[in-house]
Amino acid sequence: MEYPYRIPFSTTKYRIFIWMCALFTLVLGPVCVAGFIAEESIASKVIISIVGVVFLSFFIFIMIFLTRRLRSGQLAFEVSDEGILDRTSMVTPALIRWEDITEIKTMKAHPQNIILVVVRDPEAYINAAGGSIRQNALRRNWRELGTPFAIDGGSFDISVDDITGLLQDELAFQQELRTGPGITLPELIKRREELLG
Repeated sequence: MEYPYRIPFSTTKYRIFIWMCALFTLVLGPVCVAGFIAEESIASKVIISIVGVVFLSFFIFIMIFLTRRLRSGQLAFEVSDEGILDRTSMVTPALIRWEDITEIKTMKAHPQNIILVVVRDPEAYINAAGGSIRQNALRRNWRELGTPFAIDGGSFDISVDDITGLLQDELAFQQELRTGPGITLPELIKRREELLG
């Protein structure tokens, strides 16, 4: 894999989720209409209508979101000399800088593995996230996982262990490169080229 690392979303998994949403939408629509017609109580008809509209809207939204993400060709995440740019979640802020990262590890969250990126000052990233929904989601991750940043391992065709190993190696390399006082990004890129030849 060439540097900077550019890791795409798993197109196979996205297509499966899109088809599942389409199937739920096609099945749920007629079921709600049949339930609406069969019910005699007005209250039951209202409840069935509301529940049907909410679920149909949810599945259609997810289907559109996944289709747009798949067609955009956007990468799941990128690893560069600046840091990790994670797009696997709707709540992750733009860039997690190497100098802020203290550890990269995995956690088994039934039924998948999650890559945790532990940072020095989580509150600074949470405040920079913008929007209360993003901030609350990052704060919840911080409380429950010990870090605001959780990368969904199911978003890739590459195994979680391979990605974690790659990120851990890159973190060690970046920490070694940055040991000099006041190093700038151009100097960092020059040192990388010197070390890797």
